[in-house]
Amino acid sequence: MICLTRFWILVALFIIAYLISKHVILMKKAIDEYAMPFMMFLFSLAIIAVVTNDPLTSLGIDIPLQMQWIGSLFTVLFGSWQFYLRPMKEQVNRMDRELGELKSKVDTIIVDLQMVKERLMQLT
Repeated sequence: MICLTRFWILVALFIIAYLISKHVILMKKAIDEYAMPFMMFLFSLAIIAVVTNDPLTSLGIDIPLQMQWIGSLFTVLFGSWQFYLRPMKEQVNRMDRELGELKSKVDTIIVDLQMVKERLMQLT
């Protein structure tokens, strides 16, 4: 009960901090920088809860163990996608555009060098 309780409390606090960070620039930078290590920590809590058979019962509401574990693992997977995989994809797309621009510039340089070579060959 302790691991999943801590997990969901930390998830709730993180969601609140994430929503507040949309309005505070300094906090947004910190969230972007430390979100993935935090998600890894949450993943370890979820794994410990699964291994130790640690269910969460709150206010007499008993949620099946499998639903708790699936919910916690999906939460961690979504956080990993949101804060690691999606920014990496955006960075790869940006680098692909930059490499495309660089390739077109190199192609124009090659064409220009061929023109210079042809002119030099005509002079000799």
